[in-house]
Amino acid sequence: MTKAFEVTLPQFLLESNELLDETSHNADDGNDAGSFDGTGFEQEASDELLSCIPDRLACFAHTLQLVIKDGLTGCRQIENALGKVASIVNSIRKSTIATEILHGSDHSLRAANATRWNSQLKMVRSMLHVPEDKMKEVARALPGSSVASKILTALERTLLTEFVTIMEPFEEATNCVQGEGRVTVSDVIPSIRGLRYKLNSLQPTYSKPLVNALCSAINNRLSKYESSELYITRTVLDPRFRLHWCQENEVEEIKSTVVSEMQKYAESHSVSLESGATSDQPLASEDCEEPAPKKLKLFSFMNTSPQNTHPVDIALTMRKELMEYLQTSQVENEDDPLEWWMSHAMQFPHAARTAKTVLSIPASSAPVERIFSTAGKIFRPERTRLSAEKFEQLVFIKCNK
Repeated sequence: MTKAFEVTLPQFLLESNELLDETSHNADDGNDAGSFDGTGFEQEASDELLSCIPDRLACFAHTLQLVIKDGLTGCRQIENALGKVASIVNSIRKSTIATEILHGSDHSLRAANATRWNSQLKMVRSMLHVPEDKMKEVARALPGSSVASKILTALERTLLTEFVTIMEPFEEATNCVQGEGRVTVSDVIPSIRGLRYKLNSLQPTYSKPLVNALCSAINNRLSKYESSELYITRTVLDPRFRLHWCQENEVEEIKSTVVSEMQKYAESHSVSLESGATSDQPLASEDCEEPAPKKLKLFSFMNTSPQNTHPVDIALTMRKELMEYLQTSQVENEDDPLEWWMSHAMQFPHAARTAKTVLSIPASSAPVERIFSTAGKIFRPERTRLSAEKFEQLVFIKCNK
């Protein structure tokens, strides 16, 4: 049996721009089914489709997981130690006797999950929390080979302890960008620079191969976020960060980048500086605008065009607004940036409108994936007669309780 066609939408191409190997599918009667290009369309149709699809933002949490995977690839000792921990944990979880011994000592082992790298970190941490003498007792209860093969050596414990210390900043960054119900997209660049700073401080003390591999992976995979104008704008327009994350030699260039992005947004939304038609309106009143007053035909002879013959310099106005925003008081990390902009919309109208748009995008797809998980728990095989309307209501209530 042969697939009729094979199509990959352009926005879902691999980030490495490596196309999958093209294969020819032969029909049952031996006829050649033909082959397609990387997108499944002719080049002209593909270009037309690409032009109408907006740029897709990669999930930062997934990219961070790829960084960790690249870092561990060249560290054989740590890889072997992690494999041994996984094998021991699986053996203990299958043995009721070994499980009872651990539960009696108020210790439990966490199993790793293939889709979440931090579950592997939690597994290692739970293993290191169990005393060595208790692990020997558990190993004796396990069937099979000798006790020595079921416990960690001193070298393996040392390597895993270093692994946990090195991975803790990555765990913090992952938890930060996977948050729900708050602004996360502005955490991306500060997280990258924080990871690089932490690794540089750990380099003289801890496992150099792992630290060097992680530094290289960060430069290869995460540098694109630091050079992205959109991510720079999102970070600067977050009142929790502003320009505190950048170096002195970057300040002026970053200011110009943010002003340029504010101009693009103003032009795309037809924001007029001279008329003030949109800049004087607060953010909260966008959805309830009053209808325009009816014009009298009697006064139609009058020239109602603006009298100012010198157009306002939009870049200068927005730069002045940005400078005033940067001089405002510091905001705590626990505060909501969107609420801050809501209360300062009248003072900084153009920056507020830009911030409202760029800060509303999540940094990762984790919140959406949680909704799918919730929906799967609600729509069980035993509830197949659940109507679509009722199902939607139950998901909404569960996700907004």
